[in-house]
Amino acid sequence: MLETGQPYEIRYRLRHFSGQYRWTLGRALPVRDESNRIIRWMGTCTDIHEQVLQAEELNSARERAEQARLEAERANQLKSDFLANMSHEIRTPLGAMMGFADLLRDPAATPTERSSYVDILHRNGENLAVIINDILDLSKVEAGHLTLEFLETQPEQIVADVASLLRVKAKEKGLILETSVDEAVPKTIVADPVRVRQILLNIVGNAVKFTQFGSVRILVSSDVSTAGIATLRFEVVDTGIGIPEDQHDHVFEMFTQADGTMTRRFGGTGLGLALSRRLAQAMGGDVKIVESIPGVGTRFAITVEDQPEKKSADVAKAEEKKISAARPEDQELAGVKVLVIDDAPDNQHLLWRYLTKHGAIVQTVDNGLVGYRTALVGDFDIVLMDIQMPVMDGYTATSKLREAGYRKPVIALTAHAMNEVRKKALNVGYTDHLTKPINQAELIHTLIKYTRSNV
Repeated sequence: MLETGQPYEIRYRLRHFSGQYRWTLGRALPVRDESNRIIRWMGTCTDIHEQVLQAEELNSARERAEQARLEAERANQLKSDFLANMSHEIRTPLGAMMGFADLLRDPAATPTERSSYVDILHRNGENLAVIINDILDLSKVEAGHLTLEFLETQPEQIVADVASLLRVKAKEKGLILETSVDEAVPKTIVADPVRVRQILLNIVGNAVKFTQFGSVRILVSSDVSTAGIATLRFEVVDTGIGIPEDQHDHVFEMFTQADGTMTRRFGGTGLGLALSRRLAQAMGGDVKIVESIPGVGTRFAITVEDQPEKKSADVAKAEEKKISAARPEDQELAGVKVLVIDDAPDNQHLLWRYLTKHGAIVQTVDNGLVGYRTALVGDFDIVLMDIQMPVMDGYTATSKLREAGYRKPVIALTAHAMNEVRKKALNVGYTDHLTKPINQAELIHTLIKYTRSNV
C-alpha cells in the first residue's frame, strides 16, 4: 500500500475479548497533502464473522448438492445398467421356455425329445423364479419387511445339500468341489435354514461361475465370542478370476458387479452378493471378502450367529414346510369339493389339473363377484381365490363372504409375494396364503390341512 498508494481491502481474524477469533474486514483509503504525498490512512474494521460463516455454509451446501447430483446420476446409471441386464437375464430363460414349448407342439417329436424339452422348460422356469425371488427378497430387506424364521438348523446338512446341488455344474467345468466341516462345529444352531442355504448357494454358485480351472472349497468352523455367543463361519475359497481390491466394497452394492464385462461374460443380475450380505446381517452375521487376488482366487467369509432366544414358537409351521416338500399321493383329496376363483384361464386349468388328479371335485369361476355368489350358494369344502381380479377383487369378495357368515376356509392365491400382501389377506378374512407360481405339493398339503376333517 505504501509503495502503490492504492486503497486496500483485506480479511483477517481478530481475537475478541471473549477469546473467540472472529473474521474482520479491514478497508482504508490514503489521505494526501497538496504535494500528493500520503500523510495518513483512513478506514474501517468491520466484523464480518456471520457473513463468512454463511458463505462457508453456502459453499458446503453447493458441494453437498453437487455430490448428491453425482450420486443420483450414478444411481440412475446403475439402475439403467441393471434394467438392461435384468432384461437379458429374464429374456434368456423365457426365450428358451417359449422355444421349447413350441417344439413340444411338433407331432414328429419323439418321446425322448419331448421328455428333454419338458426338462429344459422346467429348468429355465426355475432359473426365472430364482431371479424374480432375488429381486423380491432384496426389496423386502430394503423395506424392512423380510421375516426370518429361526429354527433348528443343521450346518453340515446345509453344506452337503449345497455341494450336491452345485457339484454337477462344477464337474461340467472340470472343477473340484470340496467341503470340510470342523469337528467343533455344533450339530445344530438356531437360525433361518432357508436363508443360510440361500446365502451359501449364492456365494458358492458365484465361486463355481467365476472359476475356470482348479477348485472351490467350502470350509465350516465355529467360534464363541467373549459374550458367549456362538458364531458359525463358512469360508468359500476358489481359484477363480479374483476381484480387484478397489472393487471389494462395490460388489456388495445392488445391481453392481466388479466389472461391467462380467455380465456379458458370465451373466448374473448383480443382486446375489448384496442380498447375501443383507440376509447374513439380519441373522447377526455378515458376508465379507477375506482376500482376493486377480487371477489367483478369492476367499469369502460368511458368518451367522446362533440365536436360540429367537427360536420360532410355531414348530408346526416348520413341520408343514417339510411335509410340503414331499410328493403328495394320488387321490388324497378324494371327494373334496373345491371352488377355484381366478381370472386367468391358464391358472384355472392348471389348478383343475392339479386338484382333479388327486381326486378333488373342482368348479372354476373367473371373477370375485361370481365367486362370492357361487361360494354362498354352493356346497364347497374350500375356496381357492385369486386376489387381483376384475369386477370384484379377492379382498372385497372374501370380506363380503365373512360378513355374510361364510365360515369355510378361503385360501388366497396371488402372484404378489410381499409380506404386506399376506398380512392384508389374513386381515380381510382369508384363511391362508399361497404364492404363484403354485407349488403342487404345497397346494395339495394345504388343502389336506384345511379339509381333512370334512373328507
